[in-house]
Amino acid sequence: ESDLDYEDADLALGGDLFRGNCAQCHQFAGEGGALTQGKYAPSVIGAEPVHIWEAMLTGPASMPVFADTTITADEKQAIIKYIKEIGMDNLVTNAQLLAHATRTAAVELGLELFAPGSPSAS
Repeated sequence: ESDLDYEDADLALGGDLFRGNCAQCHQFAGEGGALTQGKYAPSVIGAEPVHIWEAMLTGPASMPVFADTTITADEKQAIIKYIKEIGMDNLVTNAQLLAHATRTAAVELGLELFAPGSPSAS
C-alpha cells in the first residue's frame, strides 16, 4: 500500500515518463483512444491509483508490462501523480468549457442567467 502513496512523488518526472511511455496510446491528456487493429486504450482520467499501478504491473489487453525493473516504484508513483494532476486539469477545463458554452448559448438566445438565490433570480 505504501507503493500507492504518490503525494510526494516527482510531478515533472511523472510527466516525462507519461509522455515517453503512455501518451502514445492514452494520448497526452490521458483520455485514451483508438489504436490499430480495432484495439482501444482507455482513459486514465479518474482511474484509481491502485488500478493504474496494477495496469503498469500486469499490462492488460494491448498494454505492455512495466515491471519494476523497467519503471521503478518511485517512477510509477510519479506517473500516478501526473495522471491525477492532469485529471484535475481536465475537470476544471471541462467545467469552464461548459460554463462558457452555457453563457454563450444564453446570450445568443437573449436569456439572462442568474446564480440561484441571487436577488435578480426571483
